[in-house]
Amino acid sequence: MKLNFTKRQYFFLLFSSIVLLLISLLALFLNTIFVYSESFEKFSDITNLILKVAFFLVILQMILTLMHGNFVAETFDFYKGSQFVQTALAKKLKILSRRRNIENTAVIILDLNGLKFINDFFGMEKGDEILFTFSNFIQKAAGNAFFTARFGSDEFICVDENSSKEKIQQFRNELERLVLSYNEKNQIKMSFSIGFEISTAENKFSIHELFHAADMDMYRNKRSAKNKDRRIFGKIDPVTNLYSNECFAQIIEEHISLDSKKRQLAVEFSNFSNFCFSSSLSENPLSNEILKSFADLLGESKNTVCASRLFSDYFVVLLDVSSMTHREIEQYIYLRNKKFKEKVADRYSLCNFSVNSGIYIVQEPSECVAEMVQFANIARNDSLKKENGVCIYSPGFDDFSQKRQEMLSAFKSALEKDEFAVYLQPKISTEDDSINGVEALSRWTFEGAVRWTPDEYIPVLETSGDIILLDYYVYRKIFSWLSMRSRSGQEYINISLNVSPVHLNNPSLFFDYINKLELQYAVPTEYITFELSETGYMQKKENVALFIKVLHEMGFKISLDDFRYDYFSIGSLENIPFDEIKISHNVKDEDFSFSDRMILKTVIGMIKEMDKVVVCEGIENRSQIDFLKNEKCDLIQGFYYSKPIPLDSYNEFCSNFASV
Repeated sequence: MKLNFTKRQYFFLLFSSIVLLLISLLALFLNTIFVYSESFEKFSDITNLILKVAFFLVILQMILTLMHGNFVAETFDFYKGSQFVQTALAKKLKILSRRRNIENTAVIILDLNGLKFINDFFGMEKGDEILFTFSNFIQKAAGNAFFTARFGSDEFICVDENSSKEKIQQFRNELERLVLSYNEKNQIKMSFSIGFEISTAENKFSIHELFHAADMDMYRNKRSAKNKDRRIFGKIDPVTNLYSNECFAQIIEEHISLDSKKRQLAVEFSNFSNFCFSSSLSENPLSNEILKSFADLLGESKNTVCASRLFSDYFVVLLDVSSMTHREIEQYIYLRNKKFKEKVADRYSLCNFSVNSGIYIVQEPSECVAEMVQFANIARNDSLKKENGVCIYSPGFDDFSQKRQEMLSAFKSALEKDEFAVYLQPKISTEDDSINGVEALSRWTFEGAVRWTPDEYIPVLETSGDIILLDYYVYRKIFSWLSMRSRSGQEYINISLNVSPVHLNNPSLFFDYINKLELQYAVPTEYITFELSETGYMQKKENVALFIKVLHEMGFKISLDDFRYDYFSIGSLENIPFDEIKISHNVKDEDFSFSDRMILKTVIGMIKEMDKVVVCEGIENRSQIDFLKNEKCDLIQGFYYSKPIPLDSYNEFCSNFASV
């Protein structure tokens, strides 16, 4: 039989017993002093009565304490790791270890999953609250049947001296019911792992063996629970151990909604410029080491609430910027990035890159996470112009929300009115300086002037999904133009068409539209190359292989656009059959250093070994061209030869180019 007391009842019993014991000792002392007094006989009767009552109450209190198996756990806040709990548990196990027969005794070990995640992401106070709630659930599920205690940071033990599998299953079901009910009402989810073992007549254990077996069973359960609860605790990027792009938006949204009133939060968007690449064909250990190093630096900062690697070298960080001015925020980010750059430069002398960071200060918990990240990215683009490489978003330098709304409102009308003009930028062969092909580009015009630049409207249209309509508009214009050239007796030319990553969400619609254009205009498919951006490739690798396979079967070529050779694992290109690789190399002549040349030389050689066409874009000066020709780059695209020209000016350009 076990008795339960509240804290107040237990302390009242303990305090009253101590008081009575002191009174009885005082009575005994007085009895001794007045032993020879005339009134001794009367006084002795009183003191003897007090002594008997006091000793009776003390003995009763001790008996009740021994009968009350859970008195420590219920009297003290055991969820905070009281030393009394450790002592009670040790005593309990010691008592059981002395018994020769512990048949039908069970040890149950429970572990609260993800406590570190909760502490790191939501704070120690929230972690303690979850821990206390879970401990109460254990008490409710166990009732008076088990001895329960906490040991370790997030582990609990239950001992049942008259147990069975059915009884333990009943306890587990009730605990799961309580946890499930809690999770339905709270944003921060609770999860636990459980393991147990029972000593039976057929399978006897000592108490220590029983404890070890239950512990092993709990860890087996914990491994499977981790896989099951990934959606609760987030998916992890294997390179950096940060949150992946798949779960970060949800995590940051939950945190902002829970914590924005307590702290001032900010969203940071950062990436590396001129990031060095790895020469490995199959892996990218150097790049991975650098990415991991930056992730570690983020994790060490007390201002980092949580962080994610979106893809490649793009990072989004949720920052605690409480009590910091804008200038202090910029200085903090600048010094952190500088420290990282110096650390990498010490280890890898050929790496010459910088970190650019954009910051958006969170205004309201209800703001869309995607828009906050987009605002931070706008600031990051602006940071390229700043010496410290850090910029805080402000509506003052970019009224993006208003501009975005204007673009979306005007877009469909602009398509109907042919306000989008198609431009062509030539690709020049390094072998004979001839025009080998062109890339088709769009320009949003209004009354003969540029209304918005591609850098402004393309991200907005990709976010809304309207980029699909713009791509189709450009495709139709190009197919129609090629068909018209053919009918007038002119030769077909090689044309590259950009493919937004949005098409990868529903490729069948894309293929249907291209089929219709092919049938309508009868343009030979071998003259068309579809360019898929590296960003799109990185985000949807699983869809790209099938996408390319179908286009190849239709007779088209595929190019990997905006290939930033500095961080990409070149070996992975062997698994995706791109026909062409376009290297983005936007550097000025004075920045075209020896390390730049060596890296570019190695990359071109490796791509050529894979028997793929190499195109370098963004070329603006003669020294770059001479270098690329010497390294056997196939095609060159850039302002040195020509800026993008209107579609109807192409023939004139070709005539002038041939005469030069």
